[in-house]
Amino acid sequence: MSKSTSDLRAAELLSKSLSANLTSEERQLLADHESTSSEGKSFSKLSALINRSVTNVSHADAPEAEEGLSEVAKERLRRSVRQATKGSSLSHDTFYFERSSDVQRVAENETLYATSGTPTVQDEVEERSAVARFTLIEQIGEGGLGRVWLARDERLKRNVAIKEMLPSTTDSAKLADRFRREAEITGHLEHPNVVPLYLSGVNRQTQQPFYAMRFLGKRTLAEAIREYHARSDLHGSDSALHLHRLLNAFVDVCQAIAYAHSRGVIHRDLKPDNVALDNFGQVLVLDWGLAKLDGDGELATRLALSGGNVIADSQFNHTVAGDVVGTPLYMAPEQAAGKMDQIDSRTDVYGLGAILFAILTGSAPHENSNKSDGGTLQVRQFLDSIASSDTPLARNINAHVPRDLEAICARAMAREKFARHADATELANEVEGW
Repeated sequence: MSKSTSDLRAAELLSKSLSANLTSEERQLLADHESTSSEGKSFSKLSALINRSVTNVSHADAPEAEEGLSEVAKERLRRSVRQATKGSSLSHDTFYFERSSDVQRVAENETLYATSGTPTVQDEVEERSAVARFTLIEQIGEGGLGRVWLARDERLKRNVAIKEMLPSTTDSAKLADRFRREAEITGHLEHPNVVPLYLSGVNRQTQQPFYAMRFLGKRTLAEAIREYHARSDLHGSDSALHLHRLLNAFVDVCQAIAYAHSRGVIHRDLKPDNVALDNFGQVLVLDWGLAKLDGDGELATRLALSGGNVIADSQFNHTVAGDVVGTPLYMAPEQAAGKMDQIDSRTDVYGLGAILFAILTGSAPHENSNKSDGGTLQVRQFLDSIASSDTPLARNINAHVPRDLEAICARAMAREKFARHADATELANEVEGW
């Protein structure tokens, strides 16, 4: 058998070996070829690496509904090949295929990528760096972790929103991890109804981490709800057109949350104040600082592959077990009870139902739960009341609420998670259908 014929036969056997369909005679032929051919040895190493990487891909990475490897699996495979070739005999080999008369041949060529300095791999790209300059105009918001400024991007001559850590929190490594994780999550949620992130970094003067995002304006869904109900009270009747505008904005919020859930992200702090509006119908969900990453979700896997800050999520959840994460006035019963292990996508469905409740009534769903005998409950009593009380009904606050909409809202806010809508998309479809 000639060398070219032998190489062709070996290539066929290597391809067949990826499906584990070799006979004992074929395995022996392949082993004999590898022992006498340098090309066979190199290509055998690479094919074995591919075989191991593909075998290690879980069913979660490649759903049965789709053919081939998922993007996460492909990225894992690429990284496995790079890591395995660094420092090995494969690091100086460039493998490529030449096609001639429909016959594939493996060619080997030694390539020197760098003559001095740090060696680089062939698929690396040149780096670019720039200095961004922002002028702070006014503070427009503040929370427990950071504050938000309206700022001027001096390079692009446009307004942006800057979120930076509070000076009082910068000494906490755990809070700094949370802040960076918030930026990473926001940056990966590329959806028309999720606030886009432009840049993240560290202020050279204060050493405080910050990130810049789109500034839509100061108007929130909370303000639009107050305006709608003020008009309704003033004129003695509500405006169907204004209600439909609010419901359209609500559907956009549902779509943003459905997208986040598809990436393995739970918002955990849904409320009208975290939804920005403009005068042209744009709706953006803000503030992903309390978001929970599903460890088995697509985004957590992608961040882990790229060295992202995903460990902080599990550590944070562990430290607050039994405590409360979120805004009590819009909080689901399992959140109020501190049952961190029970918080999932249907917890966000409850939060969406709470936003719908506010649209229909002008009040937060648990606003009346915070009062007892004319006084205000203590925080722990308030949370216990949320965790144990029945679902509030919109028509008990506003008798003009259509019964069908009240039923949709009540289902989204059911005490038991299994009784709620299966996901945010189902809730959006019901509201759109109405």
